[in-house]
Amino acid sequence: MRERLAEALWVAPALGLLAAIALAALTIEIDGGIAIGDGILIGFGGGPDSARSILSTIAASMLTFLALVFTLTVVALQLASDFSPRLLSSFLSARVSKAALALFVTTFTYAVLILRQVAPDDVPELSVTVAIVLAILSVLVFVYYVSEIAQSLRLANIVDRAGAATRDEIATMPDGGEPGAEQRERELGWSAIEGAKPRAVVRWSGGPGVVTTLDLEGMRALAEELEAILELRIAVGDFLTTGAPTVAVHGGDTELGPERVSALMATANERTFSQDPAFGLRQLTDIAARALSPGINDPTTAVQALDQLHDALLRLGERQLPSGVLRGSEDQVRVLLPARSWEDYLDLSLDEIRIYGEGSLQVSRRLRSLLEDLRERLPAARHAAVAAQLQLLDRAVEAGFSDEADRRRAGLGGSPSSA
Repeated sequence: MRERLAEALWVAPALGLLAAIALAALTIEIDGGIAIGDGILIGFGGGPDSARSILSTIAASMLTFLALVFTLTVVALQLASDFSPRLLSSFLSARVSKAALALFVTTFTYAVLILRQVAPDDVPELSVTVAIVLAILSVLVFVYYVSEIAQSLRLANIVDRAGAATRDEIATMPDGGEPGAEQRERELGWSAIEGAKPRAVVRWSGGPGVVTTLDLEGMRALAEELEAILELRIAVGDFLTTGAPTVAVHGGDTELGPERVSALMATANERTFSQDPAFGLRQLTDIAARALSPGINDPTTAVQALDQLHDALLRLGERQLPSGVLRGSEDQVRVLLPARSWEDYLDLSLDEIRIYGEGSLQVSRRLRSLLEDLRERLPAARHAAVAAQLQLLDRAVEAGFSDEADRRRAGLGGSPSSA
């Protein structure tokens, strides 16, 4: 629900509407206690005709602002989709767009409500003054909004936004300690059901969709209640078809209905960043792959995406990744779920870029620089996957460059700095 509300454009205007009603009621009540001619600090001080003219102008201007904000937002979404359709969620969640919409709706509604209170012999001076202040603030926010939209559509900012969201999600991942230890924990945990046939398999009872959230603590509590081991057949980011197996039950003797499993899962029509740092890597890889397509041929953009992937991979490699094994209160294995390994993250980030960038000096050199830096800075447990990627890169360079001098420039047989 939080994610859906974050992407909904109607929530902020709806709150702005309620705020306008409350503010109008407050200022009208205060104006009712001020005698005509008493005046107030920075009061309006004009007559009824002036008040009506100002309020009508403010209301009409806010409708124009709202139309412009919606138009610019749609244009921004269209341009962002050129880099990757999966970037649209971040633009829909942009705070500046929601703040502008909320303020303009508040100002419009407030001006209309106060307009009704202007009588031939009574001008609500404080209320009109507040409307003028809101109008001035709206103009400033509109200018700021246009500036932010223009900046957000710069390629460097789009790539940086995807990288920042990925880093934020990596920071929320539990870090158990030693990098690479997750593999031993995973093997030890899955040995608890090795060769065992599940007692029951629970299938998905809802409609098709992408798994966006798993309540792992709820799964652990459910397994303890059943005195069983729950083997999850799905992970965050997977697509669920109707009737797909979701949980295999090992041990215990209590029946497990599909509704209890469904209550611990959330689905949507697309992936989100929640519990899924691989989604950020996918966004960055998409940007690079699209930039390397023959119709665009923009290796510099691919290198910018690789810069962000480099930082994300360093952060992932320096921590112990989730093992996919949850233990109960007495240290028994209770929940087993698919978990991405370091190799999975590395392959997801680099395989497609290496393939699509074959024959590009700039991309080949940046990939080599990235991998050599990972090998130098990450623990030994991460080196095997990095070495495998370097071997694949060497073969790609051999296939992509027929001239020996170009192969050397691409880093084969040496380590030239990235361009």
